Amino acid sequence: MRAQIEWQGGLRFKGSVDSRGLVLDGDSREGCSPMETLMMALAGCMAIDIVHILGKMHGSLRAVRARIEGQRTETEPRRFTRLALHFEVEGRNLQESQVERAIALSREKYCSVWHSLDPGIERNITYQLTIDD
Repeated sequence: MRAQIEWQGGLRFKGSVDSRGLVLDGDSREGCSPMETLMMALAGCMAIDIVHILGKMHGSLRAVRARIEGQRTETEPRRFTRLALHFEVEGRNLQESQVERAIALSREKYCSVWHSLDPGIERNITYQLTIDD
């Protein structure tokens, strides 16, 4: 796995992996900050796992959304002390126990971003399941 970033001026960098790219911006004006990107990476990693796992459980998904909020220290290096994730899952033929199991498997086994974070960061996960008729 390889990635590169190139300074674009100010606190902006263009990041790329192969031909895919994104803008990192320390001022959060023209792109996401590195810390915002880290939060999205965690939410995205877990959401991908959840979709994959629920698909194997033969659930019929219509939507999966994730919100994440982070709290950081006031002093440098301003690391995360707490991350709160909330997943919204919508579909048919789904049970709460399946969503709980998918989240647990992502957290305990599959999500490489989760396992790359400092274990001292407090992490809370909630979810809401909406079942379509």
